[in-house]
Amino acid sequence: YDRKLDTTDVIYMRSMTNAEYVLGKVLGVLAVFSGLNLLVVGLAFVFNIFFAEAPLVAEVYLWYPLLVSLPTLIFIFGLTFLLMIITRSQAVTFVLVLGYIALTLFFLSSRFHYLFDYMAFRLPLIYSDFVGFGELSTIVIHRGIYFFLGAGFVFATILLLRRLPQSPLMNRMALVLAVSCIAAGVMLAQTYLARLAEGRHLRARMMSLNSRIKETPVVSVTSCRLDLTHLGREIEVKASLSFTNNNSSPLERYLFSLNPGLELERVTRNGRDVPYRRELHILSVEPPEALQPGGLDSLTVLYRGTINEEACYPDIDEQTREQGRRLFLYNIGKRYAFITPAYVLLTPEDLWYPEPGIPRGAAYPEEKIMDFIRFSLRVRTTQGLRAVSQGAVEETHPGEFVFSPEVPLSRLSLAIGPYEARSLSVDSLEYNLYILKGHDYFSKYFTEVLDTLPSLIRTARTQFESRLQLSYPYRRLSLVEVPIQFCAYPRIWTLGTETVQPEQVLLPEKGVTLQAGDFKTFTYFANLRLQRGRGTVTPEEIKRFLFRRFVDRTFLGTATASRGFRALFRRQARPFSLMSLIFLAIPEDASGYSLFPLYYTYVRHFASDKWPVFNTAMEFYLIGRVENEIPAFLRFFTGLSGQELANFALMKQSLAEILADPEHREEIPDVLRLKCAYLFALMQSELEKESFERFLNAYLDSSLFTTRDAEDFLAELRRDFGLDLEPYLDSWLHEKKLPAFIITGVRAYEILEQERTRYQVVFKVSNPEPADGLIEVKFRTAGRGFGARGDRRFVAFAGGPPEPEGERIIRLKAGQSKEIGIVLDNAPRVMTINTFISQNLPS
Repeated sequence: YDRKLDTTDVIYMRSMTNAEYVLGKVLGVLAVFSGLNLLVVGLAFVFNIFFAEAPLVAEVYLWYPLLVSLPTLIFIFGLTFLLMIITRSQAVTFVLVLGYIALTLFFLSSRFHYLFDYMAFRLPLIYSDFVGFGELSTIVIHRGIYFFLGAGFVFATILLLRRLPQSPLMNRMALVLAVSCIAAGVMLAQTYLARLAEGRHLRARMMSLNSRIKETPVVSVTSCRLDLTHLGREIEVKASLSFTNNNSSPLERYLFSLNPGLELERVTRNGRDVPYRRELHILSVEPPEALQPGGLDSLTVLYRGTINEEACYPDIDEQTREQGRRLFLYNIGKRYAFITPAYVLLTPEDLWYPEPGIPRGAAYPEEKIMDFIRFSLRVRTTQGLRAVSQGAVEETHPGEFVFSPEVPLSRLSLAIGPYEARSLSVDSLEYNLYILKGHDYFSKYFTEVLDTLPSLIRTARTQFESRLQLSYPYRRLSLVEVPIQFCAYPRIWTLGTETVQPEQVLLPEKGVTLQAGDFKTFTYFANLRLQRGRGTVTPEEIKRFLFRRFVDRTFLGTATASRGFRALFRRQARPFSLMSLIFLAIPEDASGYSLFPLYYTYVRHFASDKWPVFNTAMEFYLIGRVENEIPAFLRFFTGLSGQELANFALMKQSLAEILADPEHREEIPDVLRLKCAYLFALMQSELEKESFERFLNAYLDSSLFTTRDAEDFLAELRRDFGLDLEPYLDSWLHEKKLPAFIITGVRAYEILEQERTRYQVVFKVSNPEPADGLIEVKFRTAGRGFGARGDRRFVAFAGGPPEPEGERIIRLKAGQSKEIGIVLDNAPRVMTINTFISQNLPS
């Protein structure tokens, strides 16, 4: 278009070099976009000061234009100018640039850890008040790639411009700068990819090493005294370990796991150095003499360094690691540990203290014995920072803290930062809250109900423990705010995650990813409803409900239900669809803060070489006591449920085969959940449910802070009830055949018992397959939420009231048929039959 009107000829006729012409155009366009940037940043600044519940961080307003706008503009300008010179057609250039933008935005932006995302649309650019950008060096390298490539394209345009250069020197300089900038961009891209490859290679080597030594017997640690000094971006630790040999054979070497980013300085025994060998994360110590069975020994390990986060979660597949951790359109990023001058966060996954043998889960599905250790921890840090860990704390000197847990722990975590602490005691249990100074956005919403908070906490705890039938085993519960980038992956062999530690819950910064943490929005709509006369509750009742809603949804919910809810949307969502947007709007961390691991996972453990997933089965059974099912109305909008997909998998392979097959990793949680529910339903079918529950609760109470053999549990069950479950467990683990149920002749009768009207439901059920099976029958009745017509509609679409009537578990052997009669006190309205593991679909 310019050529047709000869507008460029006017410019070309002027006495200027090609460099002046091209660079002038670039600077002119940059000036326009810089003005727009200033306007946008200014608006954000005003909102930050007057409307947002967030502290003002001035440096952020400089970082974002430099990291996002400048590299993007330089790259797209350089690419456009270069294509224009090569194609000599604005139309072709326009099509090519739009095609490139669409290709990178919709198809390539997530590949190779966002390498092709030149607009930084998917880069993790969330800023934390604790640590700033989570991956600043990676972000700078990424943006440097496009800055230098764009600059190189601009200088290449100067060379290729079809016009007399007027300055040979400028041409030579443009050539040198073009080659240098493009080479710098390519080198940065290689560095960027090399980091990814290095991490993959490290994790592959770690997993290979774990597989080689997983059968090696290891010690059982009884006590661990840690002396940690925080030195800027490093830590220096002295770990004094006492341990015993609980194996049947002598130990000629001691194996421990320690993060490969921590450099060993010395290993001593009784004050004398002992030889050791380090390979990746494995520390192998050779004592002067073998440790006999039942013998005791001790070591002192001195090490220093930082945490290599590439060594964390080596069992998580690379595809999962590459997936963005998003909150709607924002990529939060993933960090597993922090060691900075102003903040430290270490969890057991980081291997920041020596752990016996290989890391937990590294030999999955085989499970290592969980040690319950007497920990003590001394922390030295900068004055003005506060350390947070397990146990009673004493600040002996400014910046020096000593932690003394009262009970043996299965793990230990540490956070150091500019925390402010708040405490509340309710029924001899100490509740602590540690937040960053200036991050109290919530207190103003609960000023009217401060006096009733202890009562609300007591009620919530009592109701949860009544359903779970277990008591809280620690003396305190601490809620600790951590950087928003902190990430914890759910594991398939346990319901525990790194966001929940003994005595602690690690909450995201300002509760950003917590659905129930948005107090402002909920309060606004509740007050709006009151103003319009649509509500009859008082403002104080709203505040109480707001608090209980937060507690129930965040801490007293269940991980399995929330994981299932997200998985349901993930399976049904198509790219760029409305459901995919709904999926993005569901917080990633909706399932990670349940207190259940503090009642079972971290305080009790079952070990078994023969049935390694027995402990997982126990977890799934116990969580079922408090689990809220996915609402039934969602089945109208989705395809196969997780239970049905699990049944499909079990038709082809046994549980043992599925656990050993990495291709079934995504299905394993659903399969385990289904098989575990079946196992305990089988126990209840042979015993009275109340008797079994009393036996199990008593056994768990006697197993606090200990690891018990699954065989001992089965032996005690056999002694008390005469029930031998070992044959059932063998078939449960290795059986491939599934039952199938035919249900016919369902009838309901109204019967008169003296002056009382009762109801009987009769039906026939057959199992024609050569495999035993179970069915569970539940009823919704008129006396349990079915009154008016509106109530019936609510129950039908919302999943029904929480407590069904007439629950029965019925076992059918291969080829067996039964006629079942169940008497109810109220008129039945809905009958639900769960066939557990079967060929019936829906199940």
